[in-house]
Amino acid sequence: MEVIPGVTRPRGRTRFLTSPRGIYNTAVGLFSLSSNTTGKFNTATGAGTLLVNTADNNTATGAGAVLSNTTGDRDTANGTFALFNNTTEDSNTAQGFRALFQNTTGARNTVSGCETLISNTTGFENTATGAVSLQSNTTGNDITATGFAAKWQHNGQVEHSCRRGVFGEQHG
Repeated sequence: MEVIPGVTRPRGRTRFLTSPRGIYNTAVGLFSLSSNTTGKFNTATGAGTLLVNTADNNTATGAGAVLSNTTGDRDTANGTFALFNNTTEDSNTAQGFRALFQNTTGARNTVSGCETLISNTTGFENTATGAVSLQSNTTGNDITATGFAAKWQHNGQVEHSCRRGVFGEQHG
């Protein structure tokens, strides 16, 4: 196979569903990056990763990671179904199974852990580390939670707060 700089090379059982016009993309896995028409510098590894993406500079690893993204740029997801529902927002980083799963338009969130910030839809600039931390947050902003289940019952009303430890003891 001849390698041509700037040409997108899909790999896997199914090729792109639309004519690929984006450049410098890598797609490995069934239906990964399959709807891309203009996006560039994307990496999709795993079945259904970046399925409907048309944006730039996204990285998705794990089945269904960043599956619903259309125009959100600079998102990184590593884990099955991480950033699954993200559509238009950018600069999110999700590490872990179903991390930031419900996020649609929340931006600049950074999470690490299984089902961390799983219910977030529009909250932005949150940081959560530890399995199921900030699990119930939907719209809260500027929240930091560290530790297993930290701030698990957060309802999105309080902003600019910090919790750490198991089940999230409040700290100044």
